[in-house]
Amino acid sequence: MALNARVKKTVLLILKIGIAAGLIAWLVRSGKLEPAKIWHAVRDHPFWLAVAFVIYNVCILLTANRWRMLVVSQGIPARRGECVGMTYIGCFFSCFLPGGTGGDLVKAYYVARDTHKKAEAVTTVFLDRVLGLYCMVGFAALAVLFHLKDLWRHSSPSGAFGLTQTQFLAVGVLSAFALATVGLLVLLSSHCRRLVHYVLGHLPQRVGGVLKRVYEAVYLYRGQKLLLLKFVVYSVGAHGGAAVAFCLIGRSLGEPLAMDLTRAPNYFFLIPLGLVLNGLPVAPAGVGVFEWALAFLFATVLHPGEANLGAEVAALSHVIIILTNQTGLFFYLAGRRKVAEALREAQAAGPVPDPHA
Repeated sequence: MALNARVKKTVLLILKIGIAAGLIAWLVRSGKLEPAKIWHAVRDHPFWLAVAFVIYNVCILLTANRWRMLVVSQGIPARRGECVGMTYIGCFFSCFLPGGTGGDLVKAYYVARDTHKKAEAVTTVFLDRVLGLYCMVGFAALAVLFHLKDLWRHSSPSGAFGLTQTQFLAVGVLSAFALATVGLLVLLSSHCRRLVHYVLGHLPQRVGGVLKRVYEAVYLYRGQKLLLLKFVVYSVGAHGGAAVAFCLIGRSLGEPLAMDLTRAPNYFFLIPLGLVLNGLPVAPAGVGVFEWALAFLFATVLHPGEANLGAEVAALSHVIIILTNQTGLFFYLAGRRKVAEALREAQAAGPVPDPHA
């Protein structure tokens, strides 16, 4: 059984690497990604890339503190430095190491190793992901509203339902955010709570008991409006900072979009959407997927000729992301024993899906 699981993980990893390599090769052959241009940006404009690197790491610190708020609210003690270190370790594990546990579960069991609230700790990690994704889509939806008139008049190719591709994209983003908002409100309503408890009460005690604790951990935030507001502020700071960092990457490429103050705000719409697509569990660290996503978005929303800009911005951003994730290795080596204990405990808890699988 263990051997079969290991073979499946290896095959899945090879498949993901193959998809990433195939997407990159297709982008290069189609002319949407020019490696020489990326090399020139690194060689000729290292300052803008260095500033983008610093801003991206500030975004990591914001997300680490955002997660810490959720952990502390569950009555689990967590020091700021530990949460920052575990966030970097999580990035490293999730992007570079194969396995069914992933960096998120290591984070959860690390902060909960001295408490019985294991289910609540795991919940904070996945809730941080879900709410972070919700805020990212909301950030993109807000940017769509600011650009709605221009997006609606954009002469992109025809899409579905009689809309152009740009119009369909705008409607899709706004609809996704509206549906997610309604879903959260329903999930956190007192009427839904009774229904959830009724359903979970009819499950086997071991499964139903854990799921009930997870649900109650989520429901706890219903009355913590100030905490949720802080979460949104941290998220807006992180997503906005990422957009600025990517804009500086575009500037290093010498493209007019990043230097034109009337057009640069498009990054605040395009980058969150690209990051949502980048989260699809298709390739390690989203390599190839993010390049394709930004190539498509830039060509659809801006101009067909700017597919190159989108792919090249994504490729350079992956250099920065990979370098940032290497920081997790230093945190891991510094606290190797405690992290290894958390990893063993997470694996002993049973097969939990990898967030990136």
